[in-house]
Amino acid sequence: FRGSAEGFRTDALPRLAELRTNSTPPSSLLAVALQHCAAASEEGWAALERLAQQLGSVKAAARLSMTEVADEAGRFIGSLAAVKDELSFHSRASR
Repeated sequence: FRGSAEGFRTDALPRLAELRTNSTPPSSLLAVALQHCAAASEEGWAALERLAQQLGSVKAAARLSMTEVADEAGRFIGSLAAVKDELSFHSRASR
């Protein structure tokens, strides 16, 4: 590993789930990797089940488009500004 770093880029996760094995029943490369990790782990499947629960939203998040997220955040900020203006207006009007 470069610089003694171990790991992977998180954008590789969706691709691992998409790659399939020829085994019966077929499974994803991600499942095979997790099985390998479980076999090497002292805690085994219990640790992987906890990890799967903690990372449950990764698959959905991988499908998000950063452009769409940025656009939605911009609309949200604009809506908050409109609410702030409305509150200021009513605050001044009630004085």
